[in-house]
Amino acid sequence: MCEIAGGSGPRPDPRATMAKGKQQPFAGLVAGSDTAMPEWYRKRHGVTVSEDLPSLREVIRGLESVKDVTAGYKDPETDEWVEVPRRRAVVNPEWLGAGLEEANRGDALWQFASDQYSPVPPEDMWGPLVNVASRMDLTVYGVVTEHRHGGEVHADLVLPDFRFDVGEDTYVLTYESGFSHYGDQSLYYEVGAVNERTGSMYRGMTDKETCPHRGRATDKVAAWWEDGLSNAEDATSTLGSVMREAMRYTVPLASMPYNVGGFFEALKWPEALAEAAAAHVKSVNTGGAEPDEATALALYEGMAAAMTNEYEGKTGGYHLKRLNKRANKVLFSPPSAEATVINYWQTQLAEQETLDMEERQHREALGERYGDTQAAVEHYQDTKEQLKEILNEAGA
Repeated sequence: MCEIAGGSGPRPDPRATMAKGKQQPFAGLVAGSDTAMPEWYRKRHGVTVSEDLPSLREVIRGLESVKDVTAGYKDPETDEWVEVPRRRAVVNPEWLGAGLEEANRGDALWQFASDQYSPVPPEDMWGPLVNVASRMDLTVYGVVTEHRHGGEVHADLVLPDFRFDVGEDTYVLTYESGFSHYGDQSLYYEVGAVNERTGSMYRGMTDKETCPHRGRATDKVAAWWEDGLSNAEDATSTLGSVMREAMRYTVPLASMPYNVGGFFEALKWPEALAEAAAAHVKSVNTGGAEPDEATALALYEGMAAAMTNEYEGKTGGYHLKRLNKRANKVLFSPPSAEATVINYWQTQLAEQETLDMEERQHREALGERYGDTQAAVEHYQDTKEQLKEILNEAGA
């Protein structure tokens, strides 16, 4: 939300550096802002000072707009541009067929495939935010990602004015925001946080807040952002409470038929991401050894680190949303998440024809622990729903 750096040197052209699906970091709301950037942010984006980056306003002005272009694709045989109806997603015939999933689609111009939404220039989405955040004297840095020639754009906004401490770590409030002109996403934002030391992103910790985008609705969008930012202080307090609760919930592992990697496997995480999450938990908490137990917060942070550092899919995409939903279950309802894991491993043991002594002991331990989780679920149901409701109100 906030504006970004000035500097006397040449400023990179945001449009030139923002290829399809590529990221453009920014460091402030407007040119001339002075934004202190944490180490994780500088390292991730390869910059040393904020003056090396454009401002958010510069980035959004450099984005393409689907209003300004003709829908179509470049025919690979005739080398001519083929126009298509504006309300249809473009499919280049060159992409069709087996083995073409990785075909270069750079010559296609995607268009919104639905008449449910009007195309919105990026400035109509984030321009009002810049104005609102400037009035509130907020600092903002982050990264903007553009897909399909401006038809889909997502921005991760970090607000260092809003922070909270949990244990020895400090967390900063974030707003994940964006839009798509393909009938699947209105203008949206979700409140989350980022670990100031590691840069792990904790996404979608509130329900998605949306705003219709038919025609120019700048005033409506400004009021929408103003409501969201005015509740940022409440969101930081509530997020801190949720995470401290998760830090007090301990998940036993030593007596179970699964280790920390098996915990993530049972939550239907892909193998590579489950291994990455487990490696983070072990590295941070036990120096690389398998832990005998782990807090729900430690498990959640492992999942957040894996999604931040290892996930290669699209920010704002549905696959990431599904992964994040399972991670948030560990944070907001740890006994329910643990019960899901226990059910999975009980099924694995039940499918074996015979069990040795250790496996029979594991089966008994699972049954006992499952009873413990059910009692905890009842305790958490009221408190977690209350916290989530408060948090969603703070994000609204």
